Amino acid sequence: GETSTLNCAKLLTNMASLHKRAERYEQAIALWERASTIYERIEGKASAGYLNCMTEISSAYNRTGNLEQATNVNERLQHTLQQSNTNDERWAISLLNQAQSYTNEGNYAQAIVLQQQALSTFVVRNDSLKMCHALKGLSNTYHLQGNTQIAIDTCLKAPCGCLVANGN
Repeated sequence: GETSTLNCAKLLTNMASLHKRAERYEQAIALWERASTIYERIEGKASAGYLNCMTEISSAYNRTGNLEQATNVNERLQHTLQQSNTNDERWAISLLNQAQSYTNEGNYAQAIVLQQQALSTFVVRNDSLKMCHALKGLSNTYHLQGNTQIAIDTCLKAPCGCLVANGN
């Protein structure tokens, strides 16, 4: 039944995570795609299982340098999440993944827009650790853009304890 099928999807995602740790991204992507199909069929596109698979797929494509595929997955993910809840943590994470793709392509202006949107979501959610992650990405993008002072100012916006929590 559905329970055993969902258990299968969980096993697929666990196996994919093992492949990811071993940096075998192509195998991980294939497993996450199989799992996402199951989650979509049983629970729908707004389910945590489906969204987490899509986020992992996007991240894996980024790591393999397949930025076009990463962008494609992120756009689909963002569309799904915008229809449900724009203050959703997964939506903001997908924005950060997309921003990383843009940064890798040298499209810093677009990356900054997405990083700021993600940061706004984390501020609304009062999620200090994720705010730090977004601020770190923003600061890095400003630095790559040649805006060193803005990069430094962005770092200074981090919540207290952020640098300790991130081990920096």
